[in-house]
Amino acid sequence: MATPRHIAWKPRLRGEYSYATGNAHRNAQRASTFDQLYPSNHNAFGLTDLFGFQNIREARVNLYLNPLKNLTVLVQQEWLSMATKQDDVYAGSASVLAKPPTAGFSRSGLGREIDASGAYVFHDYLVVNAGVGHFSPDGAMVQSGHGAPLTIAYLSFNYRFKLDRKLATPQQRRKRPR
Repeated sequence: MATPRHIAWKPRLRGEYSYATGNAHRNAQRASTFDQLYPSNHNAFGLTDLFGFQNIREARVNLYLNPLKNLTVLVQQEWLSMATKQDDVYAGSASVLAKPPTAGFSRSGLGREIDASGAYVFHDYLVVNAGVGHFSPDGAMVQSGHGAPLTIAYLSFNYRFKLDRKLATPQQRRKRPR
């Protein structure tokens, strides 16, 4: 997505929709809950990492900003709900976070989350990352007793190592003086 150079902060707006099936338990011979592919869905459904890619629907809007050359900021809003009210709510580890009542949850909503994160790069090798995510529970989460809001914040420092590409091939390494 291109952003005109004359617009300050170079904003880019993107939207996404994710869907993983759930099991309505109508046929005892068939389990139709999507089996998530990876054990971690970090930031797939918000920075709080509460949910797995099973029995879930997510709509997300992302706003990317570059206020400075080496600074990137991301603000995102997610709306989360279950694909099927009769199936479990799954955690990021694929374990069950909340079981539905016998008749299923009364509402399919899980809640919404707003996240803000940023990365600043110093001299191409030191990266400072910071972010905050806030989840506001709704519907099935409140009904199952998981109705407390959750806020998470992080700060990390990363050092990037670079390899000398001039000495990357075996031929070039043999020619190097010892």
